[in-house]
Amino acid sequence: MPACNPRSLPPPCTGACHPTYPQAKNWTGKEETSSKVAVAVLELQRALPLARVVYCSATGCTDLTNMAYMERLGLWGTYSGFPTFEAFVQGITNRGVGGLEMLAMEMKATGTYVSRGLSYEQAEFELAQARARAHVGLQAGEVRR
Repeated sequence: MPACNPRSLPPPCTGACHPTYPQAKNWTGKEETSSKVAVAVLELQRALPLARVVYCSATGCTDLTNMAYMERLGLWGTYSGFPTFEAFVQGITNRGVGGLEMLAMEMKATGTYVSRGLSYEQAEFELAQARARAHVGLQAGEVRR
């Protein structure tokens, strides 16, 4: 890396926002079982400890395992309530959907999470009724061919 002020550089964006990074979320906690992109994203963050980073995710807080590469959020590690990412996932998961909601509210309150809803402006749709069959699906042990 050339010598420069990392704060003067535009922040690297990671996550599902760019075609290069859809696998960034596939960090398993171990390099040998993680995607190469996930490993590269973490190495980039660790190589530039003062650089700003923007995480973009279409899944938000819905699946905690997708947040493993988001180390800079400070949700786990030395100065948090969870020593490891695994402890963070376990702690939030044990609280169910309410835990995910509290996480999203906390992140929004601290400015580390921004979410937008999709607009239905100019959306068109048509209501249609379909006749339901008496029995839909397969019987136990039945295989569709």
